[in-house]
Amino acid sequence: MDLTQLYIEMCEQADEVQENYQPQQGDYTIRSCEYSYKNRPERIGLISWNRERGQEELRWRVLNEEDGILLNDNKPQNNYLSRMVWLPRQDQLQELVPINIGTFRDNFYTIFSHFSMWALKEKNLNYIALTPEQLWLIYIMKLKYNKQWNGYEWIVIDNEVK
Repeated sequence: MDLTQLYIEMCEQADEVQENYQPQQGDYTIRSCEYSYKNRPERIGLISWNRERGQEELRWRVLNEEDGILLNDNKPQNNYLSRMVWLPRQDQLQELVPINIGTFRDNFYTIFSHFSMWALKEKNLNYIALTPEQLWLIYIMKLKYNKQWNGYEWIVIDNEVK
């Protein structure tokens, strides 16, 4: 799992990927308020189930500490969900590929063959993508939203032929 500063920045700025995020057990996230303010990637947390008070609730817990918060969407002042930056795992990114042609096997082969052809043709990957998660995020943003990572932000790709 990529927990690098670069991947955090790529995810935070991938608004299209973030906007429909619904926290689930096993997700890696960082609170944007902490990330922006203190630039502390060690505050990456993992979402898990909390059963302490007789009810099951999602809880965000920092990976290297016992610190954590309940993800409570009921009270506006405690709405931590809106401040979470999702750091998708590779399998979660692959699920975002908009290819659905039948069976799981057919989809699997189609997605990976399309991805492989794209990766071989892409000229900018040598200096940008360092991890599988970064590579898949770049692919998703290009395929679905026609955006490219320039090292600092996602920019819309100009497809005009000049």
